[in-house]
Amino acid sequence: MKWIKIWVKETLYGTTFQELGPAERGIWFSLLLIAASKKREGIVEVRTGEAYPLEILAFEVNCNKKTLEQAIEKLIKVGKIKRLEWGGLEICNWNKYQSAYLRRITKGKEKEVYDDQEKSSI
Repeated sequence: MKWIKIWVKETLYGTTFQELGPAERGIWFSLLLIAASKKREGIVEVRTGEAYPLEILAFEVNCNKKTLEQAIEKLIKVGKIKRLEWGGLEICNWNKYQSAYLRRITKGKEKEVYDDQEKSSI
């Protein structure tokens, strides 16, 4: 995946801006980008099944360790991410952040579903 979709009005006036402060939003968007760049999309991990050490992840998102720890806890609390038992982070509702269209299997045949047909708040 090369990009993620972000619904402008739903993000600006929805829960993302209501629940998260500026630094937390920056970390949230950074985690989305990292999760999109990995082999297993939607999972924040160094490589399959290996969690980022907190210091390295803080470096990746360009913040200090304490700010990152606090943001992760807040993101878990508001239901945007969950911590996997091995320490990785999973983006909840990952399919909301997918690109231009999604392939769906409908009664045994493929159907293209375009963004405007699957609009949802992030």
